[in-house]
Amino acid sequence: MALGILKHLGLERFAPDSAEALHLQIEAMKLAFRDMWAFVADREHMREVEERHLLDPAYLESRARLVDPQKAQDFKAGAPKQGGTVYLSAADADGMMISFIQSNYAGFGSGVVVPGTGISLQN
Repeated sequence: MALGILKHLGLERFAPDSAEALHLQIEAMKLAFRDMWAFVADREHMREVEERHLLDPAYLESRARLVDPQKAQDFKAGAPKQGGTVYLSAADADGMMISFIQSNYAGFGSGVVVPGTGISLQN
């Protein structure tokens, strides 16, 4: 993961042991370890996130964009697997119906709740 992140940071611009190169390498390792601690386990226990999600080039590029070449950061775990929608509906014999959709495409919705309803709006 760290090597995949470094691929997008232009490491080759700097001398191998320069402060700039070391900074980028350290930040890439911090990003990789943060995700590792959050998602990596024995394979039979990795149900939501798989290796392919963590090593996806687009995901690693998105993680690389978080690196600030001028300062160290405390990164949070990423979201290597996007999506996740659940839809439920039910109807009874009298024609009463209910519909529910929960989608975590990007986070947990907009954070906006329609006043007085408890209905949370999607992103």
